[in-house]
Amino acid sequence: MDVTRDIVLPLGRDEAWEVVSDPEAWLAERADLELVPGAEGTLDERRTIVEEVDPGERLSFWWGDDDALLTRVELTLDDVRDGTRVTVVESGPAVGAGGDVLSSVLHRMQMVPA
Repeated sequence: MDVTRDIVLPLGRDEAWEVVSDPEAWLAERADLELVPGAEGTLDERRTIVEEVDPGERLSFWWGDDDALLTRVELTLDDVRDGTRVTVVESGPAVGAGGDVLSSVLHRMQMVPA
């Protein structure tokens, strides 16, 4: 099951990329992860593996608790009239029906200063 959410950040694409490519700015309190394809690390306590990094366009990674199946998270950036639309898709067996992880992520993204 996939859960998809998007948000328009009142930022240009370069500024929005700076935010989404800095997990400590919006996703995790502690990030020990280099954003390079194939890199492994952690976001808070979640094991994380970077899949794809296309600066200004797309970021995808797999993450999850050590004892759970990993889910795939993909963020894409698109220019829109009011800024940059960030679309987040989480897919995989660990996504709950309510998309609780995505709700938390998008809540943090909305707190990004303009």
